[in-house]
Amino acid sequence: MRLILIASAATLALSGQALAQQAGSAPVAAAQLPDAFSEETPAAVLEAERSRIARAEEALRLQIAALQDGAPAYGEMTQGLADAVRPQADQVTGIIDSLGELQSVQHAGVENGAELFLVVFDAAPTQWIIGLDDDGKVGALLFRPAPAPPAQ
Repeated sequence: MRLILIASAATLALSGQALAQQAGSAPVAAAQLPDAFSEETPAAVLEAERSRIARAEEALRLQIAALQDGAPAYGEMTQGLADAVRPQADQVTGIIDSLGELQSVQHAGVENGAELFLVVFDAAPTQWIIGLDDDGKVGALLFRPAPAPPAQ
């Protein structure tokens, strides 16, 4: 299976840290401890994380629905991403269409500072990475087949 990128060439050339900055968030470790000297409480940090994930999921669902309709949501993308998607829109919408109906979307973590989601369609599970800029525009978007579950 292959990785399908929906990102600008500039975005693809960036390091993980630069991608995180372009997507509007700092790199995130697998786990972070609250700063004991910060005025943010653990509850505030958790609420900010929930809010960030909810915004990313909403943006992702909108992008997937638009792709399924054959009309990418360019107005919700940064100019660089929109410019990168236009030449490949027909191919990408065809792939998304072949996956069937959307079954579920589940947050699976953070990859290179962008949100990682497991998105299950009728025909296949996929992984999607979406990064939002400070204005809430989608600055990074890619999808790929989900890895097979570990053998038991």
